[in-house]
Amino acid sequence: MTTRDIADTLQDIYGAEVSATLVAKVTDAVWETVQAWQSRPLEAVYPILYLDGLVIKVHHENRVINKGSAHETEIKAR
Repeated sequence: MTTRDIADTLQDIYGAEVSATLVAKVTDAVWETVQAWQSRPLEAVYPILYLDGLVIKVHHENRVINKGSAHETEIKAR
């Protein structure tokens, strides 16, 4: 994406008017930090946790109400 594309996207999504010049200044300011993070050594194991929810309509005492449930799944991989 170009700096103009990023500025346009910020305008479209958030209604924020940001110049392409400001986008360039911000990306230049954080670029070294981003590169350091991307180059960091990775751990042997990263836990993964999936969270999900489900809401369904059910009949209860002659009414239709929403009932929800939460679901989680943990993945331990090496």
